[in-house]
Amino acid sequence: MNKLNVAVIGVGRLGCEHTRIYAGLPQVNLVGICDIQPMAKKIALKYHIPFYKDYSSLLSASKIDALSIAVPTYLHYSITKEALSRGINILLEKPITATLKEADELLNLAQQKNLILQVGHIERFNPVIKEVKTMINKPLFIECQRLGPYASRIDDVGVALDLMIHDLDIILHLVDSEIETVEATGAKILSDYEDIVFAYLKFKNGTLANLSASRVSDKKVRKIRIFQPDLYLSLDYLSSVIKRVQKIKGKIRRDKIKLKNRQEQLKLEIASFVNNVRNKHIFQDYQAAEALKLALMITKKINEATI
Repeated sequence: MNKLNVAVIGVGRLGCEHTRIYAGLPQVNLVGICDIQPMAKKIALKYHIPFYKDYSSLLSASKIDALSIAVPTYLHYSITKEALSRGINILLEKPITATLKEADELLNLAQQKNLILQVGHIERFNPVIKEVKTMINKPLFIECQRLGPYASRIDDVGVALDLMIHDLDIILHLVDSEIETVEATGAKILSDYEDIVFAYLKFKNGTLANLSASRVSDKKVRKIRIFQPDLYLSLDYLSSVIKRVQKIKGKIRRDKIKLKNRQEQLKLEIASFVNNVRNKHIFQDYQAAEALKLALMITKKINEATI
């Protein structure tokens, strides 16, 4: 099978990592990167690949089979639309777009063109989530915490679309039910968008979820707790530890599961994208649109409360 021609648009912190990983994959040819910042040219020189300041020039310069897009959210729609129109499979960093209308249009276009539009919800590739998915069947209550220090590089969206959306995506993956009600509160601290958010979700099947996200915290925290009949799970994304308390034949048992040989999640994500393209596993990431819808509902609730 021939190698895939791949490229990267947006070579900031995350785009640099995409570039590094593609450069190390034997099944791809990295044919170029694009960024408006001239300093990104150093990345191109490092990997001996062409550098472009204009993404249309990159898309026109050579045949591209697959493309990573890691630009600010407000640019997702325009760049992805042009790339899909040219017949290119896309790995788009989250959130999928800034609006649901834009997301629906891109997903429909990808479907019409029979192309992959995969969104970079990286926690889907966290081994902790894969492990816990096998343990739960009737979650009653889910609690998520995603906290971290402020990063000025994220200045076009609030923390609901920046951080909380990861947990929203995972909750939608774990709970097989529609949302019944959404409540939220939050505040702007260091940016023009909400920097701290608390959200409460109720699903039609009775599952409840409580989420907190902050980008004005001293410590980085990535935790999720799940409660269901006869079972309690506490997951730490950062340490890859699962604490489990379960009731078996009337007795309470406690144990810890430490996942070893943990692989780089972004590499797993990109490898899955490459394999999907190579094996023509065509799909459009509609769950990413559902996560966006929920994040926008939460943002709307916060804005309504502050008017």
